[in-house]
Amino acid sequence: MEATNEFLSIFLEEAQLRIKDIEQAMEALKKGDYSAQEAIRISTHTLKGMFMQMGFDNTAKILKEIENLFTKLKNLNKNIPSNKIPIIEECISNIKISFEKIKNEGLEDKDFKESELKLIQIIESI
Repeated sequence: MEATNEFLSIFLEEAQLRIKDIEQAMEALKKGDYSAQEAIRISTHTLKGMFMQMGFDNTAKILKEIENLFTKLKNLNKNIPSNKIPIIEECISNIKISFEKIKNEGLEDKDFKESELKLIQIIESI
């Protein structure tokens, strides 16, 4: 049990840093700095793995779709359409809610199927 608490503590500390990285990159992206897309892709990839390792699969799924979106944009050398940024922000908000629930209760939030579907629609439209 002690090792589990130690791992959870490390997870919470590191996840909070990666979420902050994503938020900062999103602020840059909203200001038109499309180079921030790569920072979002890398941070969501890292965060996805962390959530998966801790067994928080619902949150990992939404992170995976954000990563998939920014990977596709990178591969196509495209920028996220500005009218799609609020959807990304909604997803990040859901990730933060889930993180806080994990931090306070040890459980992740419900699944984010609706947000995942919105991301998949964006990916398919690009």
